[in-house]
Amino acid sequence: IGLCVFESNGEFLGTITEIVYTGANDVYVITNNNTELLIPAINQVIKQVDIDRNTLIVQLPKGLR
Repeated sequence: IGLCVFESNGEFLGTITEIVYTGANDVYVITNNNTELLIPAINQVIKQVDIDRNTLIVQLPKGLR
């Protein structure tokens, strides 16, 4: 929680504010202003985690937004 999330093209998506634990995979709740985006925590989406820089890089599949 608290990582800044960026699309692989550099676009800032928001900050992880919550993790929803499901049976299959976790889901990260990304908040930017008053907008929430739900991102599945799977290898196809999560491309890089950098704890030192407090960032998460993702590649969103079409239709996720």
